[in-house]
Amino acid sequence: MKDLTKYTPKTACKKLHEGLIKLGFDATLIKPEEAKKNGWGCAWFIICEEAPFEGLASLSLGGSLWSGELGYYDNNNNYRKPEFKITGAEKYTAECYNNWNIGFYPNI
Repeated sequence: MKDLTKYTPKTACKKLHEGLIKLGFDATLIKPEEAKKNGWGCAWFIICEEAPFEGLASLSLGGSLWSGELGYYDNNNNYRKPEFKITGAEKYTAECYNNWNIGFYPNI
């Protein structure tokens, strides 16, 4: 599991974006300036429509991208842990929207 909780919102978002691409997903990184223009607030965002349904929501709650709070079992009945840790960060809060968008908001 890659722990992203020690990073700033910008770095954590970029590292999750890179990780999603390495997993084979087409993901788009949205800077705060663009997010603000779209009415999403001033945060770093990732849009990943190829992610498993509710996968980003699961990550934002401490679970696996493939769903499940503590992990999941794959098709071969192998237990898998969450791929990224983004909950409990001191510098940001990660919130998911519409199952395919996740925002990294700075804690102030």
